[in-house]
Amino acid sequence: RCRDLEEEREEAMERAERAERTVRQLDGDAKEARMDLEALKDEYETKISDLNDELDKLRDTYEKQLDELSNERSDQKNRLKELENKLQEAQNEIKDLDGENTELQETVDAMEKNMQHVRDDFQKRMDTSREEFQVQTEEYLEQIETLQNELDDKRKEASDALYENDKAIDTIRNLEQDLREK
Repeated sequence: RCRDLEEEREEAMERAERAERTVRQLDGDAKEARMDLEALKDEYETKISDLNDELDKLRDTYEKQLDELSNERSDQKNRLKELENKLQEAQNEIKDLDGENTELQETVDAMEKNMQHVRDDFQKRMDTSREEFQVQTEEYLEQIETLQNELDDKRKEASDALYENDKAIDTIRNLEQDLREK
């Protein structure tokens, strides 16, 4: 019976030693897991900090870009208003030129009654001028229609349209000057 107890005691001690080794091993594993967890936590916090820094930089960049786009939009609105005003001026000038054309036609009619030779010569000039005026007017009206359709487009398109508009105005002024001189 003592022997049985002795064996039982030895067996219990072996089990206790195995349990103690297991506890030490688990304690070591737990410490290692805690260290790994701390390392992961540090790495995670560093990544979070880096991402926050990058997010702040991106936010600053996009806010600047948004401000620039807002300013550009405002500039384009101002440019659009300026172009609309120039378009209105050009349309008014066309109306004036139409009135002048009517006056010139009346002068031609009066000259036909008085002098046939002068009438023929002047009629040829008027026909040429009228054709040039009609061509210029058609081109100008096409440019106006193009301008009206493209006013909301990019600044470059608006700038190109303004150039065409100014060119047409110069041509009409030159024609008007030519007609006055004739």
